[in-house]
Amino acid sequence: MHFYSDSVFETLTVQESGSFEAGAMRIGRYLVLIILFVGFFIIFGNRGLLDNQRLKDKLSELRAENSRFEAVNHSLKREVVLMREDLRYIESVARNELGMVKRGDSIYRFMDSAGKKEEPAAPPSSDGSRQPSREPRENTAPNLTARPNASM
Repeated sequence: MHFYSDSVFETLTVQESGSFEAGAMRIGRYLVLIILFVGFFIIFGNRGLLDNQRLKDKLSELRAENSRFEAVNHSLKREVVLMREDLRYIESVARNELGMVKRGDSIYRFMDSAGKKEEPAAPPSSDGSRQPSREPRENTAPNLTARPNASM
């Protein structure tokens, strides 16, 4: 058995507690580094907070686009029903979009003073301005060389 004096015991406890504090400081530093590392991945990593916010924004954009497509789809379905059932609608589409005429209609062609046919006014461009587009136009007008009271 060894007996220590009070002074020796005190010095031993001071040395042990000093090394204990130094070890605790090292563990604390490692713990802080690990917490910072994990926090970095929670915020910036794959499926982190920033990625989650970006995905929420994209989801809201896709939902808005989906609702626009649903509205267009609904109007197209309505137009299909009209095309199948409403004869007046079919006639208006044939006249306006296809340039067809009905039996008994009078057709008038306007010529300028030099005897040339006038070009129809250019439709507004797709950007909403009234400037004519510089793209070459296709000849989409039907051949309306029929005499008055002629039918198709």
